[in-house]
Amino acid sequence: MSTGLDLDDVVTSIRDAVSRAQSEEDVRVRVSGVIEQKILQPLGINSVGRYEYTLVSGVRIDALYGHVLIEYKAPGKLSNKSDIANAKAQLVRYIEKEAEVENRYGNFLGVIISDRIGFLRYNPRASGDKWVLRGPYDINRETVVKLVEALRGLQRKSLNVESLVRDFGPQSDVAKKMVRLLYERLMGSKSARVRVLFEDWFRLFSQTTGYSPDKLRELKRLVEEYGFRGKVDYNFVIFSLHTYYALVMKLLAAEIAYLYGAGRWLKSYVGELENAYLRGGVDSLKTVLRELEEGGVFANLLNIVNFIEGDYFSWYLDVLDKDLGDAVAEVARRLSDYEPATPQLEPELARDLLKRLYESLIPRDVRHKLGEFYTP
Repeated sequence: MSTGLDLDDVVTSIRDAVSRAQSEEDVRVRVSGVIEQKILQPLGINSVGRYEYTLVSGVRIDALYGHVLIEYKAPGKLSNKSDIANAKAQLVRYIEKEAEVENRYGNFLGVIISDRIGFLRYNPRASGDKWVLRGPYDINRETVVKLVEALRGLQRKSLNVESLVRDFGPQSDVAKKMVRLLYERLMGSKSARVRVLFEDWFRLFSQTTGYSPDKLRELKRLVEEYGFRGKVDYNFVIFSLHTYYALVMKLLAAEIAYLYGAGRWLKSYVGELENAYLRGGVDSLKTVLRELEEGGVFANLLNIVNFIEGDYFSWYLDVLDKDLGDAVAEVARRLSDYEPATPQLEPELARDLLKRLYESLIPRDVRHKLGEFYTP
């Protein structure tokens, strides 16, 4: 996602707005203006804010942006435990009224803004008080990033299992197209490197799981689910499926690395990958993907080396063509609809994300026959 948002300017503007405020109303008017002009407009989010919004119950809250409720306080009103507790209790009541039922409490994020800032979320797994307040913190780059992440989520999908399975699972057009294309390119490849990678993977996979296609009647249902017709090589199908899953996970990891990596605040890896393809075609796409497969994204942004080391599932780079490039770009486009900060904003919803996505890609009985008894 390309954005003209200047994070340092937002921090300075909010600090300045609060420092010039004389009352709670001043804070509300001035900081709301900063949010509208310097966060929402650069992100392309329009007509979402409701100010001095009255709930059905008659309770008035200062601002509601979709799932984000903001309560403003006068400068100095978050300076002691009593004031903080009162502000938290007030915001809890607002969220409970807006959510209406308990199973929707976790859909909302509460924000308290004064000369400090706090974030409130319902966590059903918390011991004791389920309403967890983080902060109040000083208004700085890190805390404003969290506010921006929450507001940016208004235009993007939550990174949760149900949505990912719908967009990337076996019933999705994206998965069926990618897996079939990978299979076709694998079957037709004359590359010695591709053949070596496949054979080495197959040797280790068979040793680890005791896999034998002759013993897996369930594989017929698996290949049909992905749209294959006629006789197929089951070994190549499983390798293609694992390659697809690995690529989706790598793209997600890179998107999160771009979010938190030095110098890349609020940028999008999948957005830049798609742009590279549109600008320079297959060659440009291959260059960007090769950096990903060699771990450069994670080394450069997070200083993590050996995160990815050209694993078995990088073979597709040797056979990348226009059709496969189009399919990879479509995966990137779909992923760009998601909010990568969801694991931080909603950790209880995203904890088992990758595990459950994999479980959806390969039916339970096939996984167990492959020896994967560690998955349900």
